[in-house]
Amino acid sequence: MRRPFLSTRAIYFIFFAGLFSLFSFFFDQQVIQKEGDVRNLESNILELENEYSKLYSKETAFIGISQRLLLRLNDYHSNSTFDFKSIMLINMDKLDGVAWEGIQRDKLGKTFSYQYASRLYNIDYYAQSVKDQIISYAWDLENKIEPNLFRKIQEIVDRERNDYQEFIDMVDNDQLISIDDANVMFYSYFEELTQLQNILDLLVELSNYFSDRADEVDNILQADYQLLKEELVKKNYFILVSILMQILSLLFLLLLFRTVIKDILAYD
Repeated sequence: MRRPFLSTRAIYFIFFAGLFSLFSFFFDQQVIQKEGDVRNLESNILELENEYSKLYSKETAFIGISQRLLLRLNDYHSNSTFDFKSIMLINMDKLDGVAWEGIQRDKLGKTFSYQYASRLYNIDYYAQSVKDQIISYAWDLENKIEPNLFRKIQEIVDRERNDYQEFIDMVDNDQLISIDDANVMFYSYFEELTQLQNILDLLVELSNYFSDRADEVDNILQADYQLLKEELVKKNYFILVSILMQILSLLFLLLLFRTVIKDILAYD
């Protein structure tokens, strides 16, 4: 009777070689799954980074506009009444017949009138330029921000402009503005300052809104960065374990061949 080449020991080696091959295949599948998870995470992180960049860009833009507006608003406030008071004083003295010695009162009054009308014209022009800047950054925000906030943007942007050309035409003719006209301009001036203040409040609200949104996205990003790091560690772990299983499988195959050869030689 012919002696079989596969001894009990050889069968054990076949079993363990197959077992570790199965383990290697299992961990290879885990590596493939982790590669998919990593790709999904990297894709999600890229989208979040783009979203964060957009939010931070808008936050920075609105902060920049509000800072420049604040400087101009302070200037308009600090010089809000000097020309007006000077015009009123000159008109009152003319009506009362008060003479000014050594000063060309009429010429001075026309100068103050021109400065005041120009300032009113410029403040309205500047308000429009700020609204144009807001439009350039907010044109695509209708479905991306809170409805109430977008409604505030529309209310500011849709406000009709009054360029005060009638006052410019008046002072272009070298006229001293009357008390009545000066009062109308005075109220108009502070209406414009109120509008600028409203625009500033809106800009601050917009910058805070995008700052909060950017912080939220950044928190998600940091969590995803940490998760990506963990997934990469797991992936590398599965790769190493898979390699180890392959090595053990090959080891038992070598032991199997060695045992079979020894059994054959012993049989001969």
